Order: sequence, then structure tokens, then C-alpha cells
Amino acid sequence: GGIGIPAAAARALAAGCDLLCIGTANTDEQMGQIVAAIESAIAAGDLEASRVEDAAARIGRLVRELRATADPGPVAPEDRGAVAGLSAARIAQAFEITEAGRARLAAIAAGESLPQWVRLEPAHNIAVGVSPWGPFAAGIEPVLTISPGGTVDLTALDPDRPVIVVGKDNHRHSWAREAIDQLRERDALVVDMGWPDPSQPYADISTFGASRLVGEALAEILP
Repeated sequence: GGIGIPAAAARALAAGCDLLCIGTANTDEQMGQIVAAIESAIAAGDLEASRVEDAAARIGRLVRELRATADPGPVAPEDRGAVAGLSAARIAQAFEITEAGRARLAAIAAGESLPQWVRLEPAHNIAVGVSPWGPFAAGIEPVLTISPGGTVDLTALDPDRPVIVVGKDNHRHSWAREAIDQLRERDALVVDMGWPDPSQPYADISTFGASRLVGEALAEILP
């Protein structure tokens, strides 16, 4: 067994860590336990109070500097790539598209119906929490969202419109693989915005990233 988060937090401070990264899903009781562990470590002589004060001062200085330099104000959607030093076209150059993926892209482009999007929503990372990603952060609304333990309701999809499925690390999740296998019955185009396994059939397009900008680049290459 480990020493527990509260004690580990006190040891991290003593070792020179200034900022504790403990995730986003913490209760008031858990935060109180961490504070109590730090106070106990100081009282026991295992952690110098000056070390905690130094950490607080350094983080406070960092916050002030970032507030002064990191907020350029609102950025128009069409200028986001320029601010980041990237363009949608440049981002898309890093995408990998399989031969089957190109055929599916061509079929969508040749059709008259707009595609319908399906989102494969993995469990949230505790360090990040709930965060918009990919084309959905860029404003595209999925007609269907599938999560771990969920089922694929094919009746929610228009049989006359093409399907685009977007997930992250698709091959790693059995529920995502099963969903993709079912959606392949509709000849769905599958996008992996994580890190794919090219030996498995769960990524027609691999973007190697799921940021808003990458999502906008993905939307631009699709019909």
C-alpha cells in the first residue's frame, strides 16, 4: 500500500515541489486532510514552514506574471490558428489517412447529404476533468454520444446520411471497438484523435491530437 495522498503531498513539498497536482475531483474533506497533513509535517519537523512559504511565494509570482502576459483578450475563431502559429492546413498535414479512409471520404464528398457525427466519449482523466475536445469543442454537435457501458442506438441515426465516428485511442477500449464494429454496418468513417494502432481497423483518419484547433482542421478536410 502507498502512503496516501495527504502524506505524499507533504513529502512532495519537502522535496522541493511548489505546486501540487492532485486532480479535479477532490472533496472538501480530502482537501482538509491534505492541509492537516502539511501542518502535521511542519509540527513534527519533517517539513520546514519556510519551504511552504517559499512555494506559496513562487506560485503567487507565477500567477501574477501569467495574468499580465497570458490573456491577449478575445480571439476570433478565424484567428485562433494564427495566434497559435498554426493553420488548419498545416495541422492536417500531420494526419494519417488509410486507403479505406480516403475511399470513405470520397463517398461522403460525392453524396448530397451532410454527415452525422457520433462521439465516443472515454472516461475523463482525473487530472483534466470534463473538457471539450476535437470537433465538438469547435462547435460540431454529435447526433449520438457513446460512453463506457453505453449501447449503440442505430435508430438514432438517419439511414440516408453518412456517419463519422470520432474517438480517442479507439483500439484500447472494448466498448469503443464494439461500437465501431456496429457502426461499420453503416460504412462509418472512423477518426482516432488519440494514438492509434495501425494494425487494427479502428482508425480511418488519425489526427494524433484532440485540441480545438485539431478538431477545426479535421472539420475542414471533411466534406
